[in-house]
Amino acid sequence: MQSFRDIAAGDPEAQVSGVEKSPESVLQWISRIRHKWLLVFDNADGEPDIVAKFIPPGNQGNLLITSRNPDMWCNVPSGAWVIVDEMEEEDAISLLLRAAFLDQFSNELRQASRPIVSDLCFLPLAVDQAGAAIASGLCDIHSYLHMYSKHCLELLDDPSFKGASKYGCAVDGTWDLSFMAIQTRTTTVGYNLIDVQAAASVILILQTFAFLHHENIMEAIFEQAAKAFHESDHGDGLRSNEHLSQMIPYQSHQLLQLDKEGTWDAFFFRKGIQVLLSFSLIKRGSPSHVYSVHPLVHSWSRDRMSKTENQNMCHSASALLSYSITYQFATQDYIFH
Repeated sequence: MQSFRDIAAGDPEAQVSGVEKSPESVLQWISRIRHKWLLVFDNADGEPDIVAKFIPPGNQGNLLITSRNPDMWCNVPSGAWVIVDEMEEEDAISLLLRAAFLDQFSNELRQASRPIVSDLCFLPLAVDQAGAAIASGLCDIHSYLHMYSKHCLELLDDPSFKGASKYGCAVDGTWDLSFMAIQTRTTTVGYNLIDVQAAASVILILQTFAFLHHENIMEAIFEQAAKAFHESDHGDGLRSNEHLSQMIPYQSHQLLQLDKEGTWDAFFFRKGIQVLLSFSLIKRGSPSHVYSVHPLVHSWSRDRMSKTENQNMCHSASALLSYSITYQFATQDYIFH
């Protein structure tokens, strides 16, 4: 809203046209402009309908929306969106050297940069911050990885390393903001009960994923575990194991609920997955019920937990995997044998 007021106050054409300092007045003025215009919604990570309220009517101009929320595609025509994935290696190297104020065309420096951008998984913000740390004199390009191996948390959580982008937020700090936004939903203030329960599921899923391999995490693990968990709870089957059951936190039982027909109720798990996808903390794979976590997000989600939480969630993930393994060899589901 402030940006639209700034347009009214700072654009000469808007001032000549007598545009009032309100979003509604600016939107009406933009829709009447005869020449081409470009309106940019940068980093629009909120709900899609928020952006929809500020799209001018008509079809004379152009919109560019950048967002981590995959649901934002509903505001653009079919096919008019593109997923920006990890950087290509050469682009990441150029960014690192530019942020470090080093010669981008030096073959020696580009070779020295390769293991750095690889260890940072080609994540632009992490690469940018690495370059800024080098430029600050904290280390040189040849010693960065040695320092990173000892102080990765400090390096990724220091907003003073602003790099070439001047983003102003550390890598870990960016994810911390997302996590805090999710945590606010766990209170009942302003949110209905389903949203509160879904937010709690988000945190449990993220913490559980942190102790599984970061790629190819199957929804079926939870489905299999839910069935076996309830069988053991009732003393049925081959795995009536009270100790194993105690390793799964009580809060996690929500993710393992069965419906009236005795099949897994995936509602809260999938609601949690929706939120994680909207914050780009995980990615959906193929087939659609397989997920992955960026390696740096994967380690961040473990590092932000206390030692006790780490131990509890590690035991919980182990118990979950154990429950998902079937001992009924008559079944054709060889994945879980």
